[in-house]
Amino acid sequence: MVQVLTVMNKIVKQALKLKKYQQVGRLPKFFNAKDKIPIEEMNLTAWPGYEVKTVLTTQGVFFNIESCTKFVNMDSIYKLYKDHDRYGGTPKEFFKQYDSSDTTMPRKVVIAAHNSISYQIDGMTDSISPDTFKFSLKDGSEVTMKQYFKTRYNIDLRDKQPLLYVNYHSGDRVYLPAELCHDASLPPDFTKDT
Repeated sequence: MVQVLTVMNKIVKQALKLKKYQQVGRLPKFFNAKDKIPIEEMNLTAWPGYEVKTVLTTQGVFFNIESCTKFVNMDSIYKLYKDHDRYGGTPKEFFKQYDSSDTTMPRKVVIAAHNSISYQIDGMTDSISPDTFKFSLKDGSEVTMKQYFKTRYNIDLRDKQPLLYVNYHSGDRVYLPAELCHDASLPPDFTKDT
C-alpha cells in the first residue's frame, strides 16, 4: 500500500508540473506564479495553487486535492533593507533576520522574481554585490552577476546591494540579488486592525 501512495503522489506532482505549477516549501503545495493576482491595496500578490494529500487508512487510500493560495509580499528584500536603513537600523540588525545559524528564529524563505523559485535563506551579505561577484559559466567564461542577469533575463540590477545566499550540502553557495527576492510569508502586521 505504501507503494500505491508513492505512485499516486508522483503522478499528481508530474501532472501539476506539466501545468507549470511549482512546489513551494517542503509540504505538497503547488502554485502557479504565472497566474498570480496582484492585491495592490495590501501590497501582496496571490498565487493560486493546490494542496495534495494522499492518506492510507484502514478503509483504503484517500486522495484529497484542495485549492489554496500563497500570498507573497510585493516589496523586495532590497526595499525592506532600504526602509530599515531609512528608519535608523543598521545592516547587521537587518542581516540577522536572514541568518540561519540563529536557531531561535525560523529560516526565512524568499521567492525570486526572475524564476519564481523559493529558497530557504542561510544568510545575507554586503561584502559582495552584483557588480563585484563573479562566477564561471558552463563554457568556462567568467561574468559578474550584473552581466549575467542582463544577458540571461534582460534585468538591469543595481550595482550596490546586499546579496542573500543559500548553502547547499555539496558545499556550493548560491547568491541572490536582494532586489529580486520577495518574502514568502505575510508581513508581521498583516493581521493588525488599522
